[in-house]
Amino acid sequence: MTARLLALVGVLVGFSVALASPALAEIWGIKTHDPLSEPPSTLFRFTPDGASFTVVGIVTLEGVQVEVDGLAVAPGGDLYAYVAGNASGQLIAIDPVTAVATAVGQPLSGREIRGAAFDRDGTLVGLDAFASALVRVDAATGLPTAPDLPLTLDGQPFALPFSADLAITAGGRAILGARPLYEVDLATGALTLFLDDAEPGPDGIAPHGAGLAVPTDPLDARIVLYDVSFADDLFAYDLAPPHARTLVFGDIIPGYNAGRGDLGSWPDPGTAVGDPLPPDAPELLPAVPNPFNPRTEIVFRLARTQPAQLAVFDLRGRLVRVLRAGVLTGGEHRVSWDGTGADGRRLPSGSYLCRLATPEGAWSRALMLAK
Repeated sequence: MTARLLALVGVLVGFSVALASPALAEIWGIKTHDPLSEPPSTLFRFTPDGASFTVVGIVTLEGVQVEVDGLAVAPGGDLYAYVAGNASGQLIAIDPVTAVATAVGQPLSGREIRGAAFDRDGTLVGLDAFASALVRVDAATGLPTAPDLPLTLDGQPFALPFSADLAITAGGRAILGARPLYEVDLATGALTLFLDDAEPGPDGIAPHGAGLAVPTDPLDARIVLYDVSFADDLFAYDLAPPHARTLVFGDIIPGYNAGRGDLGSWPDPGTAVGDPLPPDAPELLPAVPNPFNPRTEIVFRLARTQPAQLAVFDLRGRLVRVLRAGVLTGGEHRVSWDGTGADGRRLPSGSYLCRLATPEGAWSRALMLAK
């Protein structure tokens, strides 16, 4: 069966096939000089097995070389990023063959997007360094789709590092990193420590990540980090403890030290790529119908009796309503939500997040309450 036919079959059954696009089969990266000056940003791609590394070219916008950050790969394989260092929040689409960029919408004043990734619902989620917050953006317009969600650590405001990135696995697990790496709850903005690697790399310095991405291979349960501490190296870590580290490529695009850069990928949502979870891990299924009015049904599964909470949050991370909580039995659970808050009042139409939390982790799904 040809790649073209595989792509067609994937569309018909409602999910992407990795073979349909080179952008889906590889991890993409941007090497950007810092402090921002010449040389400008270089687009590259590679396979996380260490077999292939390709330099595409210098990114240009309207014929001018530009510095770029916040690289993200869309579900269909399109490349998006942000112009770096001008506090404009200018979203761009990058041609994966020529590295020629096109502006998307108007610049967002006062934004500095350091990292970005598409969530499982196809929304672009960026890290705004000025606000230390998650910002959700419509990639078609470049405009935010919800209020900023501030990042917190141990209940306190979190100051985003100068260089940072966001990676989201096929199962919706979000990792934020520079050093150390944190797991991010996309419903609340809360961070928990994921990994702090203090072991020196080949250059004698502990890795400091500017980019993160998840491999697309469903058998590759790792996360790839772009280290810009001195020589620019690409490392891979096992997502499961003890998070063993391997070198994928060392001293990439030699000639200048990046200090800043980014990685992007789109793990196939038809598989649990990069999620080091056992086969019997809890599962939160898409709500049906969605969008909905007046009510929707949410289904989740537990493999065993355990504490669990199913709750709805607004896009600021504020708790709207707890739908189910306690020590729940293993098996399938069905919960209906009528779009009301804890006080029983009907909520405004718009986007909400349903979140299943257990001792094994947390999973979120987007909900759309229609008029």
